Amino acid sequence: MPTVRYIDPNGDHHEVDIESGYTVNMITAQPAAKQREVVRINSIDANARGIESEGVMRVFNDRGSCLAAAVIDDNLRASV
Repeated sequence: MPTVRYIDPNGDHHEVDIESGYTVNMITAQPAAKQREVVRINSIDANARGIESEGVMRVFNDRGSCLAAAVIDDNLRASV
């Protein structure tokens, strides 16, 4: 089964099953203070999910979730 390996800021190693059903990967720095995250998303991915620019979206995985402000950015590849 294909996996992606990464090391978090604490030095812990993680493997992510890329066939887990999640269709978009999130790449972001963690905020130092509790504030609304900004998620940049390609317009193809945003349209497929009904997300509008500057709208609030819930970002989640098996480890947790957060609310984030969406910013449409076609400089990003789709599905990233």
